[in-house]
Amino acid sequence: MMNLTLRPITDADIPRITQWLNKPHIKRWYEPIDEWLDEIRGRRDTFSWLRHFIVEDAGVPIGFCQYYDCFDSVGLEDWNGRAFPNRGEVFSIDYLIGEKAYLGRGYGKALVRLLSATVVALGAQEIIVDPDRENAKSNGVLKSGGYVFDETAGYYRLSIRPLRPCELPALEEFLYLAVFVPEGVEAPPRDVIFHPGVYVYIENFGEKDDVCLVAEQGGKIIGAAWSRILAHPGKRGYGNIDPHTPELAISVLPHARSKGVGTALLSALFKTLADRGYSRISLSVQKENPALRLYTRVGFERIGENEEDFIMVKSLIKNY
Repeated sequence: MMNLTLRPITDADIPRITQWLNKPHIKRWYEPIDEWLDEIRGRRDTFSWLRHFIVEDAGVPIGFCQYYDCFDSVGLEDWNGRAFPNRGEVFSIDYLIGEKAYLGRGYGKALVRLLSATVVALGAQEIIVDPDRENAKSNGVLKSGGYVFDETAGYYRLSIRPLRPCELPALEEFLYLAVFVPEGVEAPPRDVIFHPGVYVYIENFGEKDDVCLVAEQGGKIIGAAWSRILAHPGKRGYGNIDPHTPELAISVLPHARSKGVGTALLSALFKTLADRGYSRISLSVQKENPALRLYTRVGFERIGENEEDFIMVKSLIKNY
């Protein structure tokens, strides 16, 4: 089972990274290699604005990645003239799988999800990436992670951020979209969300245990993933399992589905919850809902069921 983690680079890792950078499947895209190595060697001073990591799978080093705040890279990195006036808003990432045995097995996609979630948890509002257009695998990995290529800007963008208080009304739309409608069945009226058992997922949202992240594209919210603890009498969720475990809700606008947005939102939400000390997250999903495949893929496991629904739980202690 894949279990990726990131650990800060040490001097002892430099020979291994040098070896990776000289491998044929990497060297073409990372030349001149000496520049990358100079940045790593200078990580304590000249290049302290870069955060370098070794990627490990169950403790085995398999790759390298880094992120940086674009505010700190002004004059050193060119994003087609874009200015970054504020620290902590826009970040960029780089990544590679160095061990050939781990290629073509989904590790690149998992790494981008983990690295992106790590950056979002720092408070980033946007992540931008500019791989070589001929590097089909790297471009594909970004697309599967919810990144969208901006033709005007000339690079990939992913915007996942916390829901702002002024945007709370948008949760009604995403709650409605989260209501499962079986194929061939007419969609319910929009006031279905005001049923007490449904509206509880967003009513008075913003309490202590409430967390909501949204995906934004072109200045518009295209998806939302949120969680809250619904364990009280009269305020109990369908997927609640105890008073300490948040319950998940997620939806994405129809035109943005099947493009990695939901997976990116979930990865970022899991990281945010783990950083806040939660050990697991639960949900309830109807057995006919195609989203069941997504939940299973990101690590949810069935722990109970009734005639219509599965109750599922994902550990946040393991890799998210």
